[in-house]
Amino acid sequence: MKGLFVTMWWRHKWTLLCGLALALVTLAASVALLSLSGWFITAAGFAGLTVLGASQFNYFLPAAGVRLFALLRIVARYGERVVTHQATFKILTSLRVRVYDMIEPLAPAHLIRYRSGDLLNRLIADIEALDNLYLRLVTPLVVAVLVIIAVGYFFSWYDLWVSVWVVCMLVISGFALPLVTLLLGRRAGRCVAQQRQRLREQAVIGLQSLSEQLVFHRTRQYHKRMAQLQHQLYQAEKRLAYVEGWGNALFVIFAGLTLVGVLWLATQHSYHGAYHGTLIALMVLGTMAAFEAVMALPRAFKQWGETATAIHNIKTLAAAQPAVVFRTTNCHLDMTQGIDISQVTFAYPGQSPVLTEFSLQIKQGERVAIVGPSGAGKTTLLHLLARINEPQAGTIRLAGCDIEQIPEQQLRQQVVLVGQYPHLFQATLRDNVSVFNLAITDTQIMQALEKVQLLPWFEGLTQGLDTWLGEHGAMLSGGQRQRVAIARAFCQNAPVWLLDEPTEGLDYQTERQLIEDLKPCLADKTVVLVTHRMQPLDLASRQFHLD
Repeated sequence: MKGLFVTMWWRHKWTLLCGLALALVTLAASVALLSLSGWFITAAGFAGLTVLGASQFNYFLPAAGVRLFALLRIVARYGERVVTHQATFKILTSLRVRVYDMIEPLAPAHLIRYRSGDLLNRLIADIEALDNLYLRLVTPLVVAVLVIIAVGYFFSWYDLWVSVWVVCMLVISGFALPLVTLLLGRRAGRCVAQQRQRLREQAVIGLQSLSEQLVFHRTRQYHKRMAQLQHQLYQAEKRLAYVEGWGNALFVIFAGLTLVGVLWLATQHSYHGAYHGTLIALMVLGTMAAFEAVMALPRAFKQWGETATAIHNIKTLAAAQPAVVFRTTNCHLDMTQGIDISQVTFAYPGQSPVLTEFSLQIKQGERVAIVGPSGAGKTTLLHLLARINEPQAGTIRLAGCDIEQIPEQQLRQQVVLVGQYPHLFQATLRDNVSVFNLAITDTQIMQALEKVQLLPWFEGLTQGLDTWLGEHGAMLSGGQRQRVAIARAFCQNAPVWLLDEPTEGLDYQTERQLIEDLKPCLADKTVVLVTHRMQPLDLASRQFHLD
């Protein structure tokens, strides 16, 4: 994860440095503008006391300096906003893609440990929280340190004690107070982040289970749970706001004390002739402008808790190891050979083995039905053949090659899996059927729909292939979703088919017709079929009972 951030920042290093420089120029121009303005007004007042002083006073050079610093402050502020936000958006764009690339190899074996709301939170909220890292943490801290050093050095030319006083109070106000506020509000800040995450998770769960809640009259209990979480979040935010309020109040008090101290020291030293009285206004107004540099630090320290939590969440995700690691070089496949499963043992984490020293040989073009009671490992076997999971022992050979040596793209071209609960995208019928083969034509899609007995249903659609299927195929019945998944497999045209309850949700007549239509289509395919029903067994040339 450390290398990930270093890479992201190094890629945009010049933009980041440019934004940092513009932020520094903005605050330097602000300090110079107020300091010069205070001196100019005071000096002009002193010069106007006598005719000789008024005639000898140079009005033009300070006035030009005021205009220059005012214009420079405006231009630098605008440029700083544009450059820093552009750099942040570029980094977040790269980071979103990188985090998704980290999540993708973890699917599906590792991701079952996460709630969908948790993953959504990491993809959206955690990454968005990282925009504070550069804009509200790194830039304000670096600029504040440099401005404090510059102001202290500038004031030391005129009054060393004023310089020491201003630097000490800026450090206390900008670093010590926010640090104490951070320590006092750390627990509340962590609680706020956790409660927000829980609230998002419950919101996602509530939306996903809304139908069941309505059927079983559980909406009231769900509303109570959401109200309870909202109240806990409110209490945590209230505690955090209380600490932050006291921190802001102390910041204003210390800023006022600093100005009073500068005014007192400068007045005393000016009275004793150390320097001219016009410098009093320069130091007071310069100190006021210098506090603009540390004004953002309390917010920066406040954002650190949320940013640190986001970094920890993404770091945890990045440290997760995928259950399956694919090779990158293609393997030579002999398609005359079938599938050879030898002494395979597999167990899910924390459970006893589902398969123990399991062996099975399937010839090329053979159709084998795997039958047996629930929990015997039938679906697990299909997942091993599709290399969704990795066996702890034993080997699986496909087309004469160890399946561990086959790269992912090559394996997906050879093997198609139609699961018991196929996923349909919130897209059109065309998009769902052609997801494995984007180059397929509408005519080929129609042929695939005809093979799975969906043509009569399709002819009744007013929008045809552009019909929107809804989330997870909500506009379809269970049997229609299953047949769309089989039609999608036809479009892939892989030589090895893995079918997990392919006729689930179909009535007897439709099931029988679908099986009859599938027989000639699968004549030259190697098929591994898992089923509890009798009709699909007609597809198989051999049955294997898994106990």
